[in-house]
Amino acid sequence: MLYAERDAHGAIIAIRKAEETETAAQDELTVAELTEFLSGPGERSHLEEVLKLTDSGVIRLIDDLVDLLEQKHIILLTELPEEARKKLYQRRMVRQKLQEQTLVVDDIL
Repeated sequence: MLYAERDAHGAIIAIRKAEETETAAQDELTVAELTEFLSGPGERSHLEEVLKLTDSGVIRLIDDLVDLLEQKHIILLTELPEEARKKLYQRRMVRQKLQEQTLVVDDIL
C-alpha cells in the first residue's frame, strides 16, 4: 500500500511506502491519484512503475476470473493455447500449495 502526504489544500506533496505516524495528513493513495501525481513531461518511467505496482493484483484477478468462467462452463481450458494452459496450471499448483501451508489465503475474490 502507498500513502500520500498532502498539503493544506489536499494536493499530494510526498508518497510513502508505509504510513508514518509523525505526519498527520497521510492517507491511502489510489492508483488514479498516483498516476496524476507522477504524470508530466518525461515521466514515462514513473507511469511504468505504477503499472508494475498493479500487475500482481491484476494477474490474481485474471486467475480468479478464468476459474469462475471455467466453473460456470462458459469457457473450457482446452480452448486456450497450450502455453496459456501450462501457465494457468503452474499458478494453480503454487496457489494450492500456499493454501495448504497457511490458514488464510490473501485472494482477491
